[in-house]
Amino acid sequence: MKRMHAVDANRVFLVSIIVSQCLIYALAYTGLQDEMSLQFMNEVVLAVPGLYYLVMKKQEIKRSLEINAIGWQSWLLLLPFAVCVDKIAQYINVLSQLFTENRIGEHMLELILAYPFPIAFFVIAVTPAVCEELLFRGVLYRGYRKNGLWVAVFLSAFLFGIMHMNLNQFFYAFAVGIIFALVNEVTGSILPSFFLHLYMNGRSTVLLFLMANSAEGVQAQYSIKEECVRLLPVFLVAVAGAGILFYFLFRCGKKRTEVQELERKKEKGNFAGVVSPELILGIGLCIVFMLI
Repeated sequence: MKRMHAVDANRVFLVSIIVSQCLIYALAYTGLQDEMSLQFMNEVVLAVPGLYYLVMKKQEIKRSLEINAIGWQSWLLLLPFAVCVDKIAQYINVLSQLFTENRIGEHMLELILAYPFPIAFFVIAVTPAVCEELLFRGVLYRGYRKNGLWVAVFLSAFLFGIMHMNLNQFFYAFAVGIIFALVNEVTGSILPSFFLHLYMNGRSTVLLFLMANSAEGVQAQYSIKEECVRLLPVFLVAVAGAGILFYFLFRCGKKRTEVQELERKKEKGNFAGVVSPELILGIGLCIVFMLI
């Protein structure tokens, strides 16, 4: 049973990658050049195979994805937690630029400048937060969860990172993917990662918009090495803050977590139990597209 759930999750991941990439090339072949439309459809199509899988398996979507309400105390903790996680991701992003190129920032800036800001914000910030969380912290994470907590956490985060198909995004997406999964686990709900993802996307979108419309423009004031040194204290404070806030989130969700552990006491496994040809092929395709 555990193996079946994992293989199903692998198939969903593979189909999601194939469908989303084929759509991009198909639409480009038809002559569609609207980048915002392509961006929107790519994100939406990414989540469709997972939702289709749940429907075909006759699973209740709300229960399968754990779309559960959380307490007001948890919501109060999530805002400062989101700020800390965002600072952690920013530092990893800058650090990775010592040996990779940040191309996504320039692409997002072009979209923001070319379209009305509300449309850009919806497509760049809201749509990925919803669609990517449904797939990675919803269908995939729950599919791998029966093979053990850490298998599900690290594999879903790795797939989330490699799905972005560029090395710069992979590192910080992998890191925040681990954090998102753990927060969802202790709260017993997928809602926290929706919020965290939306906050991070939204902050970067708003910042790019403000920078693009400022008199100074978007020229960097520091080299990458200087930026790494300058942001290191902020990163360390953010790590400490995230750790403390995570502890309190765990305390708020402790009763729910204890119930989940009773339900999942037999859900133990290893990484070998989730490997299948579909998983290997899906990862391989992401690497190929990354190189292309």
